[in-house]
Amino acid sequence: GEMRLDLQRDRLTLATGYVFAMADALENRPDPTREVTFDAAYRVTPNWTGKVSGRYDFEQQSGTVAGLGMEFRNECMRVDLSLSRRFTSSTTVQPTTNFGLSVDLIGFGSGVAAGPARSCRR
Repeated sequence: GEMRLDLQRDRLTLATGYVFAMADALENRPDPTREVTFDAAYRVTPNWTGKVSGRYDFEQQSGTVAGLGMEFRNECMRVDLSLSRRFTSSTTVQPTTNFGLSVDLIGFGSGVAAGPARSCRR
């Protein structure tokens, strides 16, 4: 089973979810899964948005993923900087840290809405 709740306001977006899956050998899932996820974004200024995310595993009683990022958007481009950390207790999978940089040129078929345009002052 899965449940997801979302809240979207002018400057704040929150999303959380809960996943429960029973152990099932036929689906190659020897252990049950009980996880909660959350994502949040807050628009600090018209151009800058801060983001955080995470995932917690109730079966392992530990966090599995954590992330944070900043996004800059204007009328021509979107730049997204992110950092995420995957935690693990497995002997075969090592913990990983990922840094991300994404540049999106708005208006070239990206489907991303343009940010606020700057105005010239005299």
